[in-house]
Amino acid sequence: MLKRTVLIFIIILAIFTTTINASGSNVYLCGIHHSDGADRTSWISTSKNYYINGNSASVTTKEYFSATNLASYLHSADVLVIQSHGAQNNIMAVNNYGLETLLTKTDVNGWTANYLNGTHLIFLAACECAKGGTNGNNIAKAMYNKGANTVIGYSQSVNTNVNKKFIGEFNSSYAYGVSVSTSLLVALQRVNNTYGSPYGTDSYTVFGSTSATIQSSSGVMYSYGNNITGRELYYDKKNNVVGYFDYDLARGERSRGASIDINNMVENYQLTNRYSDDNTGFIISRYNYYIDGEIKTSDRVCVIKNINGDVVSYVQPEKGLFENLRIHREDINEAIREATKQLIDEGCSKIELLDTMIVKIDDGFAVECSFNVDCDEYKTVEVIDVLL
Repeated sequence: MLKRTVLIFIIILAIFTTTINASGSNVYLCGIHHSDGADRTSWISTSKNYYINGNSASVTTKEYFSATNLASYLHSADVLVIQSHGAQNNIMAVNNYGLETLLTKTDVNGWTANYLNGTHLIFLAACECAKGGTNGNNIAKAMYNKGANTVIGYSQSVNTNVNKKFIGEFNSSYAYGVSVSTSLLVALQRVNNTYGSPYGTDSYTVFGSTSATIQSSSGVMYSYGNNITGRELYYDKKNNVVGYFDYDLARGERSRGASIDINNMVENYQLTNRYSDDNTGFIISRYNYYIDGEIKTSDRVCVIKNINGDVVSYVQPEKGLFENLRIHREDINEAIREATKQLIDEGCSKIELLDTMIVKIDDGFAVECSFNVDCDEYKTVEVIDVLL
């Protein structure tokens, strides 16, 4: 049994579970200066503004770089668009000394299996990088196989000026949240309207998701809490980190990308809530620990799955915190009566019990009772209990 103390305190707060605007994508816009004198960079400045205005993106522009640099940009970017010379097995980079180097399919195949995990879109706007299509053996497919969500390439040769127009028109839609497929169709229509012919840009080939839209790479998904404690769910796709930061811990505790067998979880953990986040496609499931399978506690596991159903991260349970606590249903009922009486004494006319939960406090445990009171307020009453 638990010994009741006379200390009771009320926390009054409005319910809030809101989506917070996440930081924009990390976008790289690249074009080469080649000895042929063709313009492959003038689209960059306009497209940069599209991504800043449409996605609050962090935009990096590159006009002089090596193949090694390009490999690094691809690893760092959420979105990378490059106009260059290309072929089925390579794409060209040119540094500020005019030195040409090639990023090859062989180079890409040598990357680690997850090298491009978290890279949302790669547009290789260069001739024949997708030659052979989705069933072909080309550099675009090689990049897709390294974890990129969507890769676009041309299966044929393209006219440089028309390609430049196509890239800019694609970015003008995609940067504002339009899907890959629609952005490509819009770009193609505008190219046809301007030039009367696609000049090879209609040979675009998409590896991966055509319905994907630009997404943020990191930031806050959800925030909830009160004036004493609060927690926020963060995600960072590049570093495979998805988890909760606790204000009380200076938001220093986070979950790590890992796997967990939900079916083999301790049987006393029960599913209490499940919701999705449109910005990332993540499904978040909350499992709370129940004493004797009946009394809910604040010990919980939050499991985060991606749109494919893969577990990408989870918040570790506070295993053992409540396992030795002995409390009975009558203890909960007594706490409810005590909390209800406190609310009546405060003049509340409508009192609807929403939930009860055992929570850990510094010197013991408390029964937390949540109420809907007078239709327009949400009250949490913690009845402080101390172990004998």
